[in-house]
Order: sequence, then C-alpha cells, then structure tokens
Amino acid sequence: MEAAWYRDLVSALSPAERTGLEARVEAAHTAGHSSHAVALLVEGYGPELLSFLTASLPDRDVAADVFSQACEDLLRTFSTFRHQCSYRTWVYALARTAMRRHFDDPHVRRRDPLVSSLDVEAARRTTTAAFLKTEWKDRFRALRDVLVPEDRALLVLRVDREMSWDDIVTVWNEQASAPVTSASLRKRFERVKLTLREHATTAGWLPS
Repeated sequence: MEAAWYRDLVSALSPAERTGLEARVEAAHTAGHSSHAVALLVEGYGPELLSFLTASLPDRDVAADVFSQACEDLLRTFSTFRHQCSYRTWVYALARTAMRRHFDDPHVRRRDPLVSSLDVEAARRTTTAAFLKTEWKDRFRALRDVLVPEDRALLVLRVDREMSWDDIVTVWNEQASAPVTSASLRKRFERVKLTLREHATTAGWLPS
C-alpha cells in the first residue's frame, strides 16, 4: 500500500525555473524590497518545500505547522542572508531547522503565522502529485515509509530534490549544535539505502 505521505511529494522546479526565480528574488533583495523577495520565495519554492516536510514528517498537520514556522523564520531572518548558498538551499535549511525544533519540543502549540499572506491550504492546492510511472518506482517510494523522519528528509533531498552533498550539508548544519560532515551524511545515506534494500528483499520485490 502506498505511504500516505508520498501522495504530496511533488517534483522540484526545473534548473531553468530555479535560475529565473533566484534572479527575481536577488533583484528584489538588491532593491531593498524584502517583503516582495520573501513572497517570491514562498510562491516559488513553497509547494516543493511543503511536500518535502510532508514527506519527512508523519503527520500532515505537523508538516503544515512546521511549514508556517519556516516561512516565519524566512521573513524574520531574510536580512541576514549572506549569499553563501542559493536561496533554495537556504529555505530548505530553514525548513529543516524548524523541523528539528519541532522534534526538540513536540508539545509546542500551533501559532498564528507571522506572514499574513501565507496560505498553507493554497500551497497544498498548487501541489501536484508526482506519481512515478513504473510499478517498481512506486514500490520504492512506498518503502520509504519504514524510515525515520531524518532519514526520509535525507533521501528526499538527495534523490527527489537532487541536491549536491555540499548543499545538503548546508541544510543539515543550519543552527546545528553539532555540525555534520559530507562524509558522515554519505555514510548515513548508504545505511538508508541498505535498509530499503533489506525491506524490498523481505517483501519479495528483490531477489535474496
């Protein structure tokens, strides 16, 4: 059976689309129009960011809360952006930081979003399900339901979002008390793949 979180996993923007979006955001940033730059980021990257959180977290409502928190953080900290990575990598870093705070304080109450124009339901409506065409790929996606949220996040960033290891390290280390290295994340990724292979073999989808 297909994992529930997979239904909201969408494709990322194409490289050409990302290049255009990054240029528009930078132009707004340079002109001092921070609110417009933030709005462009939420509109452009919001659907894939929300689906990343939905894929990583076990509950859709929690994912929506974390998404709202990440957008609040984006608005509050936008002026601190120092161009050490792309805007896309940075918003993913903010999302993962918000996700980590949720796990640190699982009883935090839902708060009203600071960004009044943010509409999580609208972002959901613009999210198009990206179902894979082959039966094996569908099964592979469903297998990820056995992974813990951190491993799901790593798999989505590397496989679905096709991020470089340098960008993933940046996402992982945003406000981290114990920064990780590319080598340690690569080893973790190999363990994730081994776990998926073991479950696929047990399910009879791969030869012993």
